[in-house]
This record gives sequence, C-alpha cells and structure tokens, in this order.
Amino acid sequence: LDTLSTDGRAVFDKVQSDFSFVSGDSFELHTPDRSGLYFIEQGQVEVEHTYPERSPLQRDTRSAGQFIGEYVVLDGMRRSTVHVKEDTRGIWIPANRFGVLAEAEPSFLMNLTRIVLRNQSEQDSKLISELSATKVKAEQTIQHLNAVTASSEAINSAQDLDQLLQVVLREARQLVRAERGTVYLMDRDAGEIYSFVNEKGHRLKISLPIGQGFAGLAAKHGITVNIEDAYEDPRFHPDVDQETGFRTRSVLS
Repeated sequence: LDTLSTDGRAVFDKVQSDFSFVSGDSFELHTPDRSGLYFIEQGQVEVEHTYPERSPLQRDTRSAGQFIGEYVVLDGMRRSTVHVKEDTRGIWIPANRFGVLAEAEPSFLMNLTRIVLRNQSEQDSKLISELSATKVKAEQTIQHLNAVTASSEAINSAQDLDQLLQVVLREARQLVRAERGTVYLMDRDAGEIYSFVNEKGHRLKISLPIGQGFAGLAAKHGITVNIEDAYEDPRFHPDVDQETGFRTRSVLS
C-alpha cells in the first residue's frame, strides 16, 4: 500500500472497507460475500490454500502487516479457507472492486503479483524439503524393516544355542551399528548373567551379578540403558574391559 500514488490512494480509499473476524471463526474466501483482498492490521489467521494441481494443502499463518485473499483475486481457480486464531481486523477490497484499483494503479497489481510469486517460491521450496525429508525417513524405515526381517530369518535358521547366540549378536550389532557386543544369558539361581567371548583363540566366560553394570541393571529391571560415555558413569564396571583388553565407550543394554 505504501507504493500507491496519490491517485491510486484516492481510488483505494473509495473501494476499501473495514473488516473484523472473531477468534474461532472459519470461512472460505472464494465465496461471493467473502471474496477479496484483506490487509490485516491486528490479529492472526491461518490460511489453507487449495490448488487444483497440488497436493497436499499448503497452510501458513498471517498476522498484522500481511494480507490474505491474494490467490482469490488474482486467480479464480485457487481456493482459500481461513481459520481465525485471534480476533482480527483491518481493511479489505472486495473482489468485484479489485479491478477498479488495478486499472487505476497498474503498479499495485504488478507488486502484488511479484510478492505472491516470491511467497509461492518459498512455499514450494519448503514443501520440497518436507517431501525430501519424508522420503528419506520412509527409506530408512524400509531399510530397518528389511534388516529386522533378515534378522528374524537368520535367527530362525540357527541349529543350536551357540549358533543362535552368535546370530543374535551379529544381527543386533548390525541393527544398532555397534562396534562390539555381548549376548548375556541369565542364571537366576546363581544370581548372575553370563556370556562367552573368544579372545586370542581362547573361549572365556564372563559373568556379572544381576543388577551390576549396565547389562546387570537392564537384566534386573527389564529396562533399556543407553550411556554415551561409560567411564563417566559411576555404575559402569570395567571388569570385562580388563579381561578382554577392549575399552568401552558408549553402551546400549
């Protein structure tokens, strides 16, 4: 509006009217009694833009200093639904008077078109980013499900306990991308969890009291323990590291 000439301002003053919306109201801008260009002076609304050639809907919030209804007055094919978030007031130009202003002040129409195209470009970029993120997430989910399916098949094909434990460990490490891992068995009578590791050609048994260490805590309480730095946590017991020579960093039990 600041770009209007003196003559353009005079025409604008003739064709514009005041408007006010009540919080909670919803209405369609393309209906004859609502169709027009609205300049918001106070309040906030959410606008749903419906494009015949687009899916999904685009939504954005407009507040003081912004306008709504631009697609309705520029392109009758576009439809917009307004949801009033706060009591809103301002001035508007009914669609049947918009042509009068556009004829008297062609630069106003050009500036409005330029703003609409810029906003649409931003909306398109945002939509592309959202769709790309959704695609990546979907692909990751599919990969994860395929990995789980493959793991289940491998586990079901195990012939004995030792082979089963090796398969479980291998598949679990791949799923969580762990550098190392251990599968513990629980001996409730002895009050411990235990496992076997192969180090330098020797099969070593390692055991922990139930409740001790991260694995012991997970076994005792049936919870997931996720630690970023094991040696910074006082609950960590480095006995296994000392036996195997491996230094534990992050832990998931």
